[in-house]
Amino acid sequence: MIDPDHNRLSIRRQCELVSISRASFYRQPAGETPQNLELMRVIDEAFKEIPWYGSRQMARHLRRQGWCVGRKRVRRLMRKFGLSPICQAPKTSTPHPQHRIYPYLRRHLAIERPDQVWCADGRGRWMDNVFIERLWRSLKYECVFLSAFETGSEARSGIGS
Repeated sequence: MIDPDHNRLSIRRQCELVSISRASFYRQPAGETPQNLELMRVIDEAFKEIPWYGSRQMARHLRRQGWCVGRKRVRRLMRKFGLSPICQAPKTSTPHPQHRIYPYLRRHLAIERPDQVWCADGRGRWMDNVFIERLWRSLKYECVFLSAFETGSEARSGIGS
C-alpha cells in the first residue's frame, strides 16, 4: 500500500494516511530461529507416527526426548505447520430430544460395601465411566482408525500390540 518511490507523498505521509507507524513499514519480519526450525522438524516427524497428539501430549513427548519446550510454543509451531490432531471434538452438550433423562439416584447414597451399586453408561454422569471411555477413545484413535484391519485376527493382533 505504501510506494517508497511516490513523487508527491513522502513515506511518512503515506504511513499517516494508512494509519501505520513508519517503524512497521521499515521492519523486516524475522524468520524462525534455527532451534525452532529443528523443533518443527522433530514435531513433524513425531506427528507422522502419532497423529492423535495435540499440543499438550506433543509437548510432553518432546520433553521426554530432551527438548525444553512449553505447550504454547508447541501449539504455535503446530499451528504454523497446520497440524491438528485427528480426534473428534466431543458432542456431549446436545442431548437427543427423544432420550429420557433419568434422575441421579446415588446423590445421597453412602456406598459402604462391594456390589452395593453398579454403574452403566447413562446420560449426565460422565464421571462414573470416565476411565473406560478414555480407554475406548485411546483404542479407537491410536489403533483402530489408523489401521485398516481386514479380519478379526488382524484386529486382535493389532489391538494386542
